[in-house]
Amino acid sequence: WNETLRRWKADLDRDPANEYLKSLVIETHKHHGGKALEAVPTPESKQEAVESYREVLKINPGDFEAQFNLAISLMEQMKFNEAIDELKRLQAQHPKNLDVMNQLGWAYLNAGQFEMAFSTWRRAMIMDPKNGTVKESMARARLQVGKKLREGGHYTQALVHFKELQKLLPSQWEIHFQIADTLLRKGDRRSALTEFQKVLELDPKNKEAKRMISDIRMRA
Repeated sequence: WNETLRRWKADLDRDPANEYLKSLVIETHKHHGGKALEAVPTPESKQEAVESYREVLKINPGDFEAQFNLAISLMEQMKFNEAIDELKRLQAQHPKNLDVMNQLGWAYLNAGQFEMAFSTWRRAMIMDPKNGTVKESMARARLQVGKKLREGGHYTQALVHFKELQKLLPSQWEIHFQIADTLLRKGDRRSALTEFQKVLELDPKNKEAKRMISDIRMRA
C-alpha cells in the first residue's frame, strides 16, 4: 500500500486536478486511518491515525469525516488542546452537529476546562433535550468530576456535581449514595443519614446503605 500510495501521489503531483486520483488517495488514507483507530491503541497506531487524516485534509481541507476523526485521534494521543482546536473549527462549520459538540465537551473536560465542557453539553441539550448520547456524556462527566473532587477533599464542589447529576437521573439510587458518602466525609451525618435512607427507598436490599445507616446511628 505504501508503494501504491507513493505512485498515486506522484501522479497527483503531476496532475493535481485529477479528481479520480484524489479520491483514490483520500479513500486509502481514510481506510488506514480507520484501521489505526480501531486497532489496539499503541503510540504507533495513534500516530498513524493522525497522519492518515492529516494527509486527507491536505487534499480536501473541508472533509468532515477526516476532520472529526483527526480530532478523535488527537484525543487518543491525549493531545486535548489540539483536539479542541480541531473540533472548534469543525463546529464553526457545522454549528448544529451534536456529535461534534459532544466530543468537544469531552475534549474540554480532559483538558481540565470543566466549565467549558459542561457549558458545551448544556448548549447541546438545549438544541436537542432528548439526545441520549449527550445526556449520557454529561452524566458520566458529572460523576467523574464529582468523584475526583471528593477524593481531593473538595466536598462542597463535589456535591454541586452530584446534585446536577441527580437532576439528570433523579431516580438512581447510586447518585443518592454518592451524595450521602460525600456528606458523611464532609462531617454532615444528619444529611448523610437522610440520603442513605433515600437509597433504601429506591433499593430496599442495599446492604451497604443499611450498614452506613447503622454505623451513623451507633456513632450518634
